[in-house]
Amino acid sequence: MGVLGSAPAAADTTLRSSGEEAAPERWLIRPADLVRALNGCGRGEVISERQLRRHRNRAGTAICCGRKIDFIAYAAWLTLQCDHDGSEPGTVDVRNVLRLIQNQDYRCALTGRRLAPEDAALDHIVPVSRGGEHVMENVQVLQKQVNRVKHTLTNEEFIALCREVVAHADGANSNHKEAQ
Repeated sequence: MGVLGSAPAAADTTLRSSGEEAAPERWLIRPADLVRALNGCGRGEVISERQLRRHRNRAGTAICCGRKIDFIAYAAWLTLQCDHDGSEPGTVDVRNVLRLIQNQDYRCALTGRRLAPEDAALDHIVPVSRGGEHVMENVQVLQKQVNRVKHTLTNEEFIALCREVVAHADGANSNHKEAQ
């Protein structure tokens, strides 16, 4: 459901015929309730309120009835958005990130540790603060702890730092053992 990077529906695409009335009141739902309902379906976070706001801005009156969302029209609009694969190559979106995690065999890109949803973090290989772009070619999935430590380092700088730490720790340990 979390389609972030796909092109908006064509302007002449109609989800309702001109004579068709809005959905019955039971299909109109507040945005917060829609997010809660979709995310409560057992598949984890399906959509965020921010994503839904983007969808509402792109679809306009095609899915909105005042402040509420026409659930059926929204489902139809999402289907139209996803008719192609649903992801533009290079766009950082849910589908591409899921593919990346699968390609990484559900392991941290730097440590090889098993990833769990609660401890995974998206990382820029070349940090944005250092000129890296927010594109799929420049992202990897790391464990949150590793991502925090890496911070604004490139992969090469981070690995060199880790080697220095290990060399220092090995030297300190051998000096400690000799002193005993």
